[in-house]
Amino acid sequence: MALKVKEKMLPEQIETNESTTDNKKFTWYDLALIGVKGINKILKNDIELKKRTDEKGTVVAYQFVTPKNEYNFPVK
Repeated sequence: MALKVKEKMLPEQIETNESTTDNKKFTWYDLALIGVKGINKILKNDIELKKRTDEKGTVVAYQFVTPKNEYNFPVK
């Protein structure tokens, strides 16, 4: 079921594997991506949510990027 929702709501993230490495699971990050996509649609804005990873592929921070600002939230 998670894969069907992700295919419909996050097709570009599945193609680039930005969502998760396991597309069968639905994570809080997927929910956040869907929320950002909805906000962009309503406000006609260009807001992005990105994951920053280290060389091993471990998430080290999340970035919330707007046209004017960028906010970084390190993972502890």
